[in-house]
Amino acid sequence: MTTYATMQTRIADEIARSDLTSQIQYAILDAIKAYEAEEFWFNRLYRSTASISVSTYATTLPSNVLHLSNITLVRSAAIELNLVARDAKYLLETQDITHAARPTEYALFGGNIIYDCMSDADYTIYLSGTEKFTAPSSGTDTSAWFVEAEELIRNRAKANLYLDVVMDADNYAKCKQREREAFDYLKAKSNVRGSGKVRPTWF
Repeated sequence: MTTYATMQTRIADEIARSDLTSQIQYAILDAIKAYEAEEFWFNRLYRSTASISVSTYATTLPSNVLHLSNITLVRSAAIELNLVARDAKYLLETQDITHAARPTEYALFGGNIIYDCMSDADYTIYLSGTEKFTAPSSGTDTSAWFVEAEELIRNRAKANLYLDVVMDADNYAKCKQREREAFDYLKAKSNVRGSGKVRPTWF
């Protein structure tokens, strides 16, 4: 398993610079930010639990959710309903916050999930989409960015350093090429893990 500290050490060794501790840390964090909105198999979020409170028409977007692709509302133990995603402008214009009902539509607005109406009860909801991992701070911190995407983040961080700190265009170009190769590999692997299989039908 790779950690934040392990990646820092390896980058320092690979660029042969032991005097860039802070710059390496910044480069790693910038590399993560560059890719955290990209969907890979390891940051797909499935049915993360949240809730809608009675008499409210918005929910604060949980800190671990970067992008939403689906919200499932639990109406009862046996009934789950998918809410309809709407454009935020449309929902703000049509939103009814004076009458209580079961929400059926949602949109993202700022840091909130807004609904088409004021909720008539407390509901459990399941969120699916893209997960945001907590930014590393301690050397022992780890996440998928330091394990599954280690090569991608490491080469992006080195490219950042060669471009902005070391001023080495040749090594910058080499790291960008390796970054592209790592990205293509992760996307191909994500496509395989995200694809379904079609059962053949005899006509």
